[in-house]
Amino acid sequence: VSIGLAHVADPPCESGAVVVHGSSCASRCEPGFEPFPPSLRCNNGVLRPPSFDCREVSCPAPEGIANAPQPPCEAGWFVLPGNLCVCMCDSGYAPSLVSLECKQGTFIPDTYECLGLPCAAPQGISKASPVSCADGSQIKHGGNCTAQCEAGYTPYPRQLKCHAEILQPVQKFTCGADCLAPIGIEHALSPA
Repeated sequence: VSIGLAHVADPPCESGAVVVHGSSCASRCEPGFEPFPPSLRCNNGVLRPPSFDCREVSCPAPEGIANAPQPPCEAGWFVLPGNLCVCMCDSGYAPSLVSLECKQGTFIPDTYECLGLPCAAPQGISKASPVSCADGSQIKHGGNCTAQCEAGYTPYPRQLKCHAEILQPVQKFTCGADCLAPIGIEHALSPA
């Protein structure tokens, strides 16, 4: 077996430095590389083919990323060596990294996260305060919008939760006019 090839393991054959007539050399490479062809055959002192290459291994797409599509890389389930996994997330989420680089069968860095996007405070609500959420005009993912109305009005519902750009249980609240309790009713208890 020709020595001096890049990324070849030592010894280059699984059986050792000598390949016996009539047997095969199971080609070996350093970690992160794979042999091509995978074996060489010895016949009367001649290897066929005479040598092999060690080629960089592709990277399998990362698994188990919450809120990411399948596959999570724009390129698909496998990314060729030296190429990038362009990170993707489900709607309402953004990747913590733009891309991962494939080197010797491993991504650098090895994974990413899909982070929930914030929600905009509702707009265009009749009788709502100028900033409709007491918590600000942007509500972080997982945060609450405490609804605010003009004086004399009450919001319904009072709280909305932000989940991946969507306010829940509804996208908007309503502001209803408050009512004054009746007064001057005979035999009614008066407030203390």
